Amino acid sequence: MDRNFKELMDQYTKHCDNLFEVKKRIFTLFSDDNVLDYINELIIASNEKKYLEGEAIGYTLKATYYIHFFDEYKKEYIEKADRLFKKIPDYEKLENYLTFINYHLILNIKEKNIAKLFEYSKYGMKLTANIENEERRLYYNITFIINYTHILHLLKLHGEIIKHLDETLLFRKYLMPNNLYVVLQLKASAYRGLKEYDKALECLFECMNILDTHKVDKYFNIMVSFVNVYLEINDLENADKYYELMLNDLDMLDPTEQKIFYAISVKYYHRKGNKEKALDFLTLYVNCDKKIFYEKLYLDLIIDIAKEISKDLYFKLLENYLELSKDFDVLLEKLYSTTKDEYRALDKNFTEYYKYLYNQFSMINTFHLDLNKTRNLENILQVVSKYYTKIFEICSAEVHIVRTENDIKFIEILGIEKDNFVLHKSDNTNAFSKLFVDDASSVYFNIFRDTNENIFAFLVLKSKYNINFKSDKFGLLDVVNEYVKEYIYNILEFEKTKMDADYDFLTKLYNRHGFFKNLEKRFDFDNCTLAILDLDDFKYINDTYSHIAGDRVLIHFSNKLVQWFGTEAVSRYGGEEFIVLINEDIETSFKKLDEFRKYISITPVKFSGNNIYYTFSGGITILKSKNAFTIAFQRADDMLYQAKSGNKNEIVKDRR
Repeated sequence: MDRNFKELMDQYTKHCDNLFEVKKRIFTLFSDDNVLDYINELIIASNEKKYLEGEAIGYTLKATYYIHFFDEYKKEYIEKADRLFKKIPDYEKLENYLTFINYHLILNIKEKNIAKLFEYSKYGMKLTANIENEERRLYYNITFIINYTHILHLLKLHGEIIKHLDETLLFRKYLMPNNLYVVLQLKASAYRGLKEYDKALECLFECMNILDTHKVDKYFNIMVSFVNVYLEINDLENADKYYELMLNDLDMLDPTEQKIFYAISVKYYHRKGNKEKALDFLTLYVNCDKKIFYEKLYLDLIIDIAKEISKDLYFKLLENYLELSKDFDVLLEKLYSTTKDEYRALDKNFTEYYKYLYNQFSMINTFHLDLNKTRNLENILQVVSKYYTKIFEICSAEVHIVRTENDIKFIEILGIEKDNFVLHKSDNTNAFSKLFVDDASSVYFNIFRDTNENIFAFLVLKSKYNINFKSDKFGLLDVVNEYVKEYIYNILEFEKTKMDADYDFLTKLYNRHGFFKNLEKRFDFDNCTLAILDLDDFKYINDTYSHIAGDRVLIHFSNKLVQWFGTEAVSRYGGEEFIVLINEDIETSFKKLDEFRKYISITPVKFSGNNIYYTFSGGITILKSKNAFTIAFQRADDMLYQAKSGNKNEIVKDRR
C-alpha cells in the first residue's frame, strides 16, 4: 500500500478531518494497480464512522474509476453518492458536492448525455457562489465553464467558444495542467472552425508543451488535431509526420479513440489519393458500434468523402446523421427552456450571451423538432419557410431547390458574386428588380453550395421594412442557415442514394434493387434456375470471432460465388442470404451448386491467426420468367427452409 495514503487513512479513521487530502491522494494514485482497494477502504472507513460525505466521495471516485479504465458507466455508484449527499444538511454548500457534480460531468461526457451535461454545468456554476475561498471558487467555476464549452462546440458557435475560453485564460494561474490542456485544445478546434489555422497551431503547440512537461504517455488526441489542421491547409508533409506519430499510440486506444482514429484515417488517406485505404477505414467506422460524444462532428468530417467513394456506406452514414439530430434536439430543448431568472443566477461571464440568445431559442428548438418529423422534401421547405418568418420576424422566406439550368441562370442574372448578400429597394439596383419583390424593401439572399462548390439550393428572406440583416436580431441567422443547408442537402442526397444504390457496399455484389433492375438484361428465362443460399450459423461466427470476421466470411463467400457463377449471376439479397441465377436446367444447376457447397465447406477464411470454416444451405427451383419470380422465390425459399431444418450444409432441389 502507498505509504502516504496509509498515513492519511490512519488519521482519517480517527478524526475524519482530512477528506480533502485523502481524496487528492487517491486521485494522484489513479494509475496505481491498487487504486480500487484505496477507494473501497475510504468507503468502508466512512461507513463505519457514519461519515456520509466521505462515503459519497468514495462512490463518486469509484464510478470515475470504472468509466476511466473500463469505459463502463456504473450508474448505481453515482446514484448512491447522490443519495448520501442529499442526506447531509445544506449539502449544496459542500465543496465536495461540487467535486461530485464535476465528476458527474466527466461521466456524462463519456456517456454522451448532452442534456445532463448542460444541466450539471448550469447547476455547478450556480453552486460555485457558495465557496468562500476565492481560488477554489474560481477553480470550480472555470471547470464548469470548460465543460459548458463542449456544448458550444457541438453547436459550432466557434466565436462564442473563443470568447469564453479567453475569459477563462484570464485566470490561467488557477488552472490545473489537464484543464489548461483542454482549454487550449478546445480553442484550437474553434480556430480551426473559423479557418484561422495559424492560431489553431499555436494552441496545439502549447498543448504539446504541456504534455511534454508532464511526461504524458499518450499523445493520440493532440496528434489527431495536428493531422486535421495540416490536411485542411494541404500541408501533406506535416500531416504525414503527425499521422505516423499517432500510430505509436494505437495499442493504447480505448474504443472511443479507435473510432476517432478510423474517421481521421478516412480523411487522411482520401486527401493522399489512396481511396482503397480510405474505403477500408470508412468500412471500419461504419461497422463500429461504439457511440462517441462528438459523433456528429466526426460525421461532418467524413460524410462527403463517403459520398464519393461508397454510395452504400454514405447511405448508412446519412441515416446515422439524421438520427443524431434527435440528441441535438434534446440539447436544444434543455438549453432553450432555461428561464431568464436562471440565466441571471449563472456566472456573469455568460449573462450577456444568454440575453442575446434567449428570445429566439425556444422557436429554434421547435423548428428543429418539426424539421426532424418529416422526410418529405416539400413539407420540409414549408417548415423552413414558416420558422424563418417567425424566428426573424420577416414577411416571407423561401427556399428554392436548384434542379435545372434555368435555376442556375436565375442566380447568374443577379450579377452578384457573393453567396450571402443583402439588397435594399433604396439601392435602385438591377439585381433587386430581377428578384420580383415589389412588396419588399429589404431582401436577404443566401446560396447553398455542396463541397464541390455546386449550387443545390438558395434562400430568399424578404422584409417590408428597410432592415439590417447583420444586426444582433439576426445573430443566429448563419447558424440556422448552416443547419438548414446540411439538412436539405442530406435529404436530397438521401433521395438520390435510394435511387442510385444498385450494389452492396461490403461484397460489391448486386443488392436487391440492382438485382431486379438488371434481371431481364442478364438471363434467358427459357432455361434458368433460381437458388437461394444462406450461410449456416452465421451469428456464431460474429459472436465467436467478431463482426469484422463475419464481414470477411461474407466477402470470401461472395468472391467464390463470382468465381463459380459469374458477376452477373449472383446477388446479396440481405444479411447472409444470397441469390444465384443459373442459365442451365435444374439438374445441371443442382450438381454445380452442390459441388460449390462441398468446396466452400473445406475452404477456410483466415482471420487473426484462425482458420474459420463455414458452410451454407440452399434451395433451388426453376425460374420461367421475370413475372414468375415471386412464386419461384417462394418455392426456393421453401426448399431452403427444408435444408435449414435438417442437418444444414445441403442443397434441396424442388422436385415439382
